[in-house]
Amino acid sequence: MTSKTTNKFSPEVRTRAVRMVLDHEGDHASRWAAVVSIAGKIGCTPQTLNEWVKKVDVDSGRKPGLTTDMAAKMKALERENRELRQANEVLESCRSELRAEGAPFNENLEVGIMVEVPSAALVADALAKEVDFFSIGTNDLIQYTIAVDRVNERIAHLYEPTHPAILRLMEMTVAAAHANDIWVGVCGEMAGEITLTPLLIGLGVDELSASPGLVPRVKKAVQTLDSQECAALLAEVRDLSSAAEIFSRCESIARKHYPELLA
Repeated sequence: MTSKTTNKFSPEVRTRAVRMVLDHEGDHASRWAAVVSIAGKIGCTPQTLNEWVKKVDVDSGRKPGLTTDMAAKMKALERENRELRQANEVLESCRSELRAEGAPFNENLEVGIMVEVPSAALVADALAKEVDFFSIGTNDLIQYTIAVDRVNERIAHLYEPTHPAILRLMEMTVAAAHANDIWVGVCGEMAGEITLTPLLIGLGVDELSASPGLVPRVKKAVQTLDSQECAALLAEVRDLSSAAEIFSRCESIARKHYPELLA
């Protein structure tokens, strides 16, 4: 039996996000400086800052770019402290450039990372010492953790946001953030799925980032839920081994508090 080695790798695990920046520092440094400058002028929050930055896909047929929002506040796919520290050095260089030019910017702009690969969650306690906040990118975290490509129809049915491994990684990340006195948010489809809002509240996340059309529903769900009941839910599902069981417990609490939103 022989095996073949091919050069076919998924573009999703190639050079992207902060790794792209570090590989093409000269190309992207000016963009970082521009984002920092804009943020200082308009007083951006994490959400509004992202709206100013265009997403650029990376494929073999296009020039190098970023596959995630190129915001100074979010540097995704941080795998280890080395990458994070290198990225912070680039950002500080941009700040120095703006200072030298006398350009106005926010010296206290928060810098955070997206936790969207398992390795980042596993070393979240170390990463938390280097940043001002975490944003858990649930779409990729789920995809990379349970090896399921959401756009592959042959295995898309295996995509499970309530998989016990996801729950443990998210809880680990939230605990590390709070232990280091930084805040943690959740973005991605999971943040806008109100059936899972009780679980996210139970985990103790500080912010949910959803698309504008989902904000009213998510806001209503959060306002309706009882935090102690959500904490009890987390304690209950922590020992469950089935994603379906965990989802069912979440759905039960959601239907108890806002059935009209789930109709």
